Amino acid sequence: MIPSEFRGKVLVDEPLSNWTSIGTGGKADFLVFPEDADELLKLVCTLENSGVRWFVMGLGSNVLFPDSGFRGVVIKTDNLNNMVIEKNLVKVEAGVRLEALLRKAAEKGLGGLEGLTGIPGSVGGAVRMNAGAYGYEIGPHIKDVLCVVEGELKSMEYRYNYRFSSVMDMVVVETVVEFEERERNKILEEMEDFRNRRKKTQPLDRKTFGSVFKNPEGKKAWELLLEAGLPGTRIGGAMFSRKHANFIENTGNARTEDVIELINLAKEKVYEKTGIKLEEEVVIVKEED
Repeated sequence: MIPSEFRGKVLVDEPLSNWTSIGTGGKADFLVFPEDADELLKLVCTLENSGVRWFVMGLGSNVLFPDSGFRGVVIKTDNLNNMVIEKNLVKVEAGVRLEALLRKAAEKGLGGLEGLTGIPGSVGGAVRMNAGAYGYEIGPHIKDVLCVVEGELKSMEYRYNYRFSSVMDMVVVETVVEFEERERNKILEEMEDFRNRRKKTQPLDRKTFGSVFKNPEGKKAWELLLEAGLPGTRIGGAMFSRKHANFIENTGNARTEDVIELINLAKEKVYEKTGIKLEEEVVIVKEED
């Protein structure tokens, strides 16, 4: 299943709850860490040709794995962490933390994405879902995306919309992000302001996976959830946060099943009250394709 020449770390029967920010998920048959982009490409090609199920995960901050685990190979991009800055462009690999990218750019006097400060994901995940916050989106800043396509690394056209991109179902390996030249201290000051806003309004000290639902057009998901009385609602070890209505907290012993039941309950309550159908922002991995 794993190529004999694979150089990266391989964990067998590894609990995915150890690798997701919400702290749920059963065991993966294999959890592997490719050493670089070439090894990631070779691994994906091998798994595709052998018919083995696989899934690529960044920091695990926006994903729910089944309690039954994952029969196949989960690929972690942690070692894809190269970054090269040329003028106002940053070529960055998928495994780099988004926060690290923003900080490195800021040190060089490059800004324009300050509102994304504190998003706890990888660059690959941010590019795939067109991550955004406080009126900022990464999409307008993406100038090139390198993905695994038909056994090769190919530069893909990048189109985006709210929490959507044209590479959403692809393996993102590397991207080029365009920043704006600004005064370094001003950038760092704004980043700190956004970081403090998150601390005041979000349960950052709890196990969560970030926003549960996308914002419906013209509405805020957290407002709809608040109006429907969801904060504090609990199923098993999962609870809608009292600090931010669009977050679900693992209170200590939550299962993915608890979280999904809570998500479905919220969708029902909001629909009954408003007629609006909420759509999940979190990626829910099914037991089988």
